[in-house]
Amino acid sequence: MIVQKKLSFFEQNKFRQQDLLVQASRLYAHVRDNDLEQERNHFIDKVMLNAGMMPITMGSLTETEVKNASDALASYLTYKFTDQELNQLDANAVTLQQLGVKIQSTEQLINMAKTHTKALENNKDQQDD
Repeated sequence: MIVQKKLSFFEQNKFRQQDLLVQASRLYAHVRDNDLEQERNHFIDKVMLNAGMMPITMGSLTETEVKNASDALASYLTYKFTDQELNQLDANAVTLQQLGVKIQSTEQLINMAKTHTKALENNKDQQDD
């Protein structure tokens, strides 16, 4: 008896794809792509600039702090927004504020994203127990 499996694919926002690969590279060094990470970070910087905030990579953060802040913000953005909303952010059609994010500064947004990321990790740890 031959069993045929049906392949299926789904479209995903480019930023969401980039973040998935960047996050995978944190665990698997062989998939690391600096250009891809830079492109993901450029998206984050553009979104922040359009929201009237100082982009992460233009601030006074160390390389490690930029990496951690970008990872947290990417996680927050991919969790909080739909592909359509991410596309609108990419096209400068909307700002974070127009999508309901109440922020005043870069530091506030980074802290909110880090808090969100920690909450997700804690929730996952509780489910694993």
